Amino acid sequence: MAAIGPSAGGHLVSLLGTSDEKAGWDVGEYLDQSSRVQAVVAMAPVTDLTRNFPNADIETMKLVGFGEHNVAQASPITHVTADDPPFLLLHGEQDTLVPYEQSQLMYQRLVQTNVPAQLVIVKNAGHSLVASNGSATPTLAEINQMILNFLAQYLK
Repeated sequence: MAAIGPSAGGHLVSLLGTSDEKAGWDVGEYLDQSSRVQAVVAMAPVTDLTRNFPNADIETMKLVGFGEHNVAQASPITHVTADDPPFLLLHGEQDTLVPYEQSQLMYQRLVQTNVPAQLVIVKNAGHSLVASNGSATPTLAEINQMILNFLAQYLK
């Protein structure tokens, strides 16, 4: 099974891919079955909530959504370990909501930890991976093919 998500969904699928039973979030029934996924596709994800975001109200999100002292715990980058699934990170070069550095930082941490990872920075694209004038590179069709190829490689 793969987890795929854009923006806040990208944050959640990244957290799903990096956290394991040590995070303490596996509760309830079926604890004898793993909740780990085999691949993660994250588009414009927030991966490190300890960093500042110049154009987003992340401070409010931190306080309301996670609490002041839990931002590191809620950051996927905190949980990266060598047994994490492969990641495909996609991010617009001109994203003004979530800086593309968030994906770069995650990619670097994954590679340093020997987790298979790919990073695609979409030129001329914003948060939605498209450009208003249609000049995003790669195009959405090419991005979709990259995702399909990634999933075909890792979901067997």
